[in-house]
Amino acid sequence: MPVVIPSRDILIVAFLAALAAPAPADDFVPDDVLVCPAAADVVDPEIEPGGSTMVFNNTSGDLLVTRLRADGTLGLGGCKGRLIDTGVITKMPDVPFGQGAEWGRSQTGTEIVYTKRMSDGSSAMWRAWRNGGTWQSAMMTAGESRGLPMASIDAVDPQYRVKYLRRLASGQHVPMWRESELPETETAWRAEGNEASAGVPRWVPGLRALTTASTDAAGFAQAALYWLDTRQIEVLTTDPSNKDEIWMWRAPEFGNEYVFATIVDTCCIRIYRQIGGVWTAVHNIDAPVFAGKPAIFSPEPWVFGGRSYLAMQIGSSKTSRSEIWIASIDPAQPLFRRISDSAVDTVRYEPEWFDTEDGPVVFFSQYTASGKSSLRRAATGIR
Repeated sequence: MPVVIPSRDILIVAFLAALAAPAPADDFVPDDVLVCPAAADVVDPEIEPGGSTMVFNNTSGDLLVTRLRADGTLGLGGCKGRLIDTGVITKMPDVPFGQGAEWGRSQTGTEIVYTKRMSDGSSAMWRAWRNGGTWQSAMMTAGESRGLPMASIDAVDPQYRVKYLRRLASGQHVPMWRESELPETETAWRAEGNEASAGVPRWVPGLRALTTASTDAAGFAQAALYWLDTRQIEVLTTDPSNKDEIWMWRAPEFGNEYVFATIVDTCCIRIYRQIGGVWTAVHNIDAPVFAGKPAIFSPEPWVFGGRSYLAMQIGSSKTSRSEIWIASIDPAQPLFRRISDSAVDTVRYEPEWFDTEDGPVVFFSQYTASGKSSLRRAATGIR
């Protein structure tokens, strides 16, 4: 029989009905363990794409790496880490938001990109890479007066791309992107983000594009793509709601098509896929319904076993008491699961996925009574 694609109106009615449905019960018991105490001073950890190295910094400005074993415990370096560089900063002068070290990946392997304070007080983009059994670091070519780099992670690319801020002589900070070591490709582009949520543009795996927001005539922030080669912004949504933290990837549960997830009006994550050439909402992850809390922050997608999942912080603000949850993106197989322990009422933030021999786990940071953060690891129950 021929496959009949429902009209967009029917799909929207079905989607709205799904929103009203209660979240399915989940009897999962959180298994949330301490990995590094607050005294270890592990700040903003990021896990190597396709690898088992974790990079982080400390409050003294040291850049460090440590290894993750197959069972998700720390190996060589432990919580202390292995020193790569010093003088690392997470903010540029006069920029209200910050960003720690990030990974880039290309045909030559993985590298770390980060911001470093120079002797005159300015900031510059630096990179670090493995050289046999050691690590080396250097300023990126024409890295002066630039910072907050975030790199692409496509292993097939000759070199990774990097987006960042460039500080002009006037003091203005301009969003730029370029091929990592080809400064002549530096291009200014119109990026939009949300300082309150720390929502930033993201690289799209497999495409020469960045997700961003685009404010429409009514003042709503819509999900959009910026195409590097044409320098055009393609607006993907039009409904009257504010979109933030837009992630796009290929979803195996939807025939390996591209989908994107976006936070909508702070409370919810909406999943979109193309139906009849139109980006259409197909699933809603509504924090007030399944978690009893008003807002979602830092969603991080992951693909495992042919399904896509999101890990997220749920609370009232990024610095409020919060929980770590995971959810599936497929309305046909819904999953809403709290994976952090509720015994301690505290701030939990920045979830990071890692595949272990027993399935994926999520690392996250948790504030302690001292005001510092510890590093924790939570089982997901996904097999």
